[in-house]
Parts: sequence; C-alpha cells; structure tokens
Amino acid sequence: MKKIIVLLFYCSLIYSQQGSNPQLIKIEHLYPQINEVKHILPADDGIRYFFTSDAIWIAQDSLNEISFLKRVPLAISDTFRTLLHQNLLIISQKDSLFCFDKSDKKNLTFIYKVKMPSNLSDIDDFGNHLIVKINNRHHLVLLTEDSLMIKKTYDIGNIEIDTDYPFIIFKESNKLYIYKMISDLSIYFVNIKSFNGNIEIAARDGKVFVSEIYIINTYNKEENLYSFKNIEGELIQIGYRTGMMMDNKYLITAYSSSLLALKPTTGINNEIRIFSDLCNLVYSYSMDTKVSISDSTVYAYSSSLFINNKKYEIPNYISIPLKNKLILDKNKVIYAGELLSDNSINYEYPFHYTGNLIKADSFLLVQDNGSCKAIMLNQNGFSVCDSFFHAYLLNNTDYYESFLVSHANRFEIFKRNQNNYQSIYSDNELTSALKSSYKYPYIYISDMSKGLYRYKYDGISVSGKIKVRYNPSGKYSRCVINGSNLFVIENKKVLIYDISNLELTPLLTDSLTLEMINHLWEFVITESNVYLKGSVEDKTVISRLMKKNDKWELKYYFNLGYFLEPSNLVEDNKRVLIIGNGKAVWVKDTLAVLSQKDITHLIQIEDFRLEQNYPNPFNPSTKISYSIAKRSRVSLKIYDIMGREIETLIDKDQEKGAYEIDYTPKNLSSGIYFYTLNAENYRETKKLIFLK
Repeated sequence: MKKIIVLLFYCSLIYSQQGSNPQLIKIEHLYPQINEVKHILPADDGIRYFFTSDAIWIAQDSLNEISFLKRVPLAISDTFRTLLHQNLLIISQKDSLFCFDKSDKKNLTFIYKVKMPSNLSDIDDFGNHLIVKINNRHHLVLLTEDSLMIKKTYDIGNIEIDTDYPFIIFKESNKLYIYKMISDLSIYFVNIKSFNGNIEIAARDGKVFVSEIYIINTYNKEENLYSFKNIEGELIQIGYRTGMMMDNKYLITAYSSSLLALKPTTGINNEIRIFSDLCNLVYSYSMDTKVSISDSTVYAYSSSLFINNKKYEIPNYISIPLKNKLILDKNKVIYAGELLSDNSINYEYPFHYTGNLIKADSFLLVQDNGSCKAIMLNQNGFSVCDSFFHAYLLNNTDYYESFLVSHANRFEIFKRNQNNYQSIYSDNELTSALKSSYKYPYIYISDMSKGLYRYKYDGISVSGKIKVRYNPSGKYSRCVINGSNLFVIENKKVLIYDISNLELTPLLTDSLTLEMINHLWEFVITESNVYLKGSVEDKTVISRLMKKNDKWELKYYFNLGYFLEPSNLVEDNKRVLIIGNGKAVWVKDTLAVLSQKDITHLIQIEDFRLEQNYPNPFNPSTKISYSIAKRSRVSLKIYDIMGREIETLIDKDQEKGAYEIDYTPKNLSSGIYFYTLNAENYRETKKLIFLK
C-alpha cells in the first residue's frame, strides 16, 4: 500500500533516423531491476504489477518464468497506495486518486484523476463501492470521473477496519467486531469475539486471521495465531498456533485468504514468516525482504525475486565491443552468444566461475577475494589466459597483463612481478580519473574535471607526464583510442587528436559539436568503428563517428525509447546489436532497424546456494546471503585458516527461502577466514577477509 507524486505518460518508442526518413518502432517488452521494485500487486489471470520509482511494469506469471509485457512510465514516491476495484487499478497519493482501466490484461490505460479530501486517511474496496476514512469517520462512496460520491456514513469510531464484502471487521483492544452491509447500504452488528490479549486482524475472502499477544506478567506472555472461516458472521476456527514468535512484537504486512505474512519489529528473531490458513509455518525470508501475497503465492523481493521458495533472476548481458563478443551471465555461469544470420542469438560454451565478474575492454576478469583470472573468449569458447593475485578490487582497474592502471581514488600504476602486482607510480592530482587507454609506450587518461593527460610507461618506469588538454570549466569523458586517433569529450565537443607520431605531443586535428545538450556521453569502440552513446531524458542516443575527406562527422543518430548500458553494443557483418532493458535490437551499420528480439524472461533458480559475502575485505561488518531449497537443519560457521571453528552464526531448522545475516566479528584479529554453510546434503565454503 503506497502513494505517487507525479504521473507521466508517453508511448515507449524507438526512433531510428537516417537522414530525414525516421522509422518508428513501438517498445513493449522491458524489465525492471528487482532491487528497485517498491511493491508487487498481484491481479487476475497471472498478471502482476511491479512498481518502481519511475514506472508500473505489467508482468505475466507462468509456471517457469515471468515475462514483462509493458512499461507504463510514472513517478512514484516512497509512500503510495494501490487498490484493485472492479476493472480499475487505483493509485492514491495525498489528495488524488489516479485510475487506470485494466480490462485489457496486457495494458493499463489512464482514464481519469479524482480529487480527494486532504484529510482522507484510508481507502478500501467494498463490492461496487469504496469505503474511505475522512475526519475519523467511515463513508461508503461511489467513484465517479470527477469525485467520490458519499452514499452512506458509518459511525463506528476512529478505528482501522478490514473489509471482506459484505462484512466490515475491526478490533478494539482484545475484541473483534463483525458488521454486515444490507440492501439499503446500512450496516448492522453481527458478532463479537473476545481474546485474552491485544490482537491484530486480517480478513479476506471468507477467512479471518487473528494474531494475539497476551501479557501474563512481567516475565511471561503468550503469542498466538488463529485462523477462522467467516460463515455469515460466525467465526469457525480452522487453525491455531501458540508461541509462534517469542520475544517479538510483529506486524501483519501482507495476506490473502490462504497466507499471512508477519514481520517482527523487536526481539531476537530476524525473519519474516509466512503462515498458512491452518496456521502452519510455510516460508521464511530475511528481514530486509519486501513481501506481497496473492492467493497461495508469496512474492518476496529485495536484490532478487523469490516466488514462494523459487528464486528468479534477470539475466545479465555483457558485450566486449573491441572483440565483437556478446556474453550472457546467469547464475555464475557465462555463455558465449553467437550472432546468427537471421538476427537471432545462440548461446553456447557454458563456463562456471566463482567470485565477481568484471568486464574489461578485451577480456572478462573474475576476482574471488584476491585471486584473479583473465578470461578470453575465442572460437572454441572461454579459456583462462592469465591468473594473478591482487589485494584491491578490480572494479576501477584497467588490465594490461604486464601492468594494471587503477583509477579508484587516484591514478596509480601497478607493475607485474611474477604472480602479483606492485605499485610503482601514483598521481594524487587525478582524484576523478576515468578508464585509461594504452598505446605503447603511452598511457592516456582523463579526469572528469582536470582534463586529459599522457604518461610514458616503457615497462620499467613512468616518466614524461603531459597535460594534453585542460579547460577550467570543462567536463571530460573517458578518452579512447581507435587506430592513430584519440577521442575525448569536453563539455559539448568531441575532440579528436592524432597520436601517430610518438615523438610529438598529441595534435588536435578536429572538433565536433554535440547538438544535444548533454554531458553524459560515452564512447563505444569496436574493432572497426567508434560510436557515441548518450542519455537524453532517460533515453539512449547512439551515433557513429565517420571520417570523410579528412574530416570527422557524426553520421547517423539512433534514438532508443529506453536507457541502456553504453557498452552493450556488438558489431557483426554490417550489423550492430544493441542490448538494454530487456530488448535486443538489431540495426544496420547505418543505424536502420533490422529486427528485435525480446529477452524479458526472469530465469528460475531452485537450489541451495551460499553467496560471497559483501563487502569483502570488510570492517567492521559484512553481509552473508544464502538460499535454502527446502526445510533443513542449517548451520553457518566461521573457521580460521587452520580449520578451527571460531564462531557459529546459524544452527537451527529453517524453512525454504532466502536469508541474509549481518556478521560483525567480536574478537577477531585481521586476516583470512572461511565460512561454511551446511544444509541437507549441501556444503559450501567461501573465504572472507577481515581488516582492522
């Protein structure tokens, strides 16, 4: 239940322009990033609405996958409320209701906006009507195109109610009250039921859940869960559970007639627990998980999406433009993408890895703690072409085999010494350095605000630092090399330097003005071409740099209706493949659209798994995540490098689901340790590094 601030609408379109003949293609199939999902609202016939900060995503839930059908752009605040009413999806915010027609299962059509009283504090579906709470009074209203028409006012006090048409159910302290609406729209008292302690209630489709806390004395209390069938106002008990969440206060966060989610707010228990209508514990999830429930299905989502106990992930597509290679990364397995003549993609040569995958210009790098590998893709698949050790994260490091260039907080060069790299040069002047480019014997690197630099590195020492370009008001992009030309963006200009003569300072030979006002331009370099990628109003623009009669020009513009990563571009036989946000778009090298291929499916993962802790190395704390495929006895323990047990983090039975714990060592010294997960017949160990 949440609120929106601004509502924006546009048709998701691709504009492919070659000269003055634009081609228009509708974009329908995109996907959101799961860690950005604020709420999932289940609807009928397997349709699910995923709410992110900038859109509603319409999804179809089938047996083995989720397909995203359409993106409806809008802006969503942190607090908004959603409601399904007849053929409408209603979203409330502050003083307005935004109403969408959802009768077309694969579409949402905005139809009208209704002004609400500013003091409206609650709204619920109730048959053909809505029940709203205004000024602490409840009103039965009809929704029209311009107003909420009050049909009846119910004086039942300043309380929170739950509705299960034709019943209104609410609680006061330890009592549950049931009222029923009759033909004249008035309500009458039907039943009251008393409990020992304070209660929370949830009612849906003829079922009522009641959670109870009964304080016996200072040291003792009972925590109970009841479930009832509501038969014409009479509550028939069908489930009961006692002592369900000791030492906790808890909230009902989601429910259906079949399932109830309880989230603890205090105490030692750190799990969200899901109970059936018989009060049996069926699933549990880590505390940072958001939960939505539809009938007998639970949607649990944080960084990943779980449907009940099955994990779904969006595939990650990686391109290495310099090698014209496309790679699919899925569940710690990478696949080589073969670009076929019919504009489709065939994935083959699976390669398993552990640790973090990092894309370099010509390679893939894998880093598992300090152990690193360079992976090359050729005609026969993937192969490890280099192994080395590096204690620092490679995310902001450029790999050149015999040396590394770091641009994390400063410019720094590390020289290869057998299996390690040692720092031989650093420059603290470049605090916002970007990725480097190298053409023997020079390293070229730009700083976002301090300009373009060249350093001479002959494999032994660094010398001859030259400031190639600096403008006090300039904002700079990464510099790239193609042949004998060096490219860099300064504000709205593409600067092109000739670097063919190694004895001379780079010579500025051309300058192109970027017509669109945007400083978020990036270069994409392939084996034969230079492309420019920019983001304009959350859309991606791609242009190709071409040289004609010794002059450079931006030849073609391609305006996509969505944002995509700058490097997800591959050339092949006069074709360009652009991948982003769930769409694979084939274009000619003149940037005219050939065809599109949908890549919108979430992929199901159903297994036990132990993730790498993050951050690593760490101080003072780190997160350890793991997944349990079925109810099991679970142990998670810390060991030192000699194999001695240091600490037990988990040792108990756990339901199937995903878990995450925060680990803060108490009396450990700096060093390398190991953590091991045992569950059922599954056992896995990973390494962590603690730095004081």
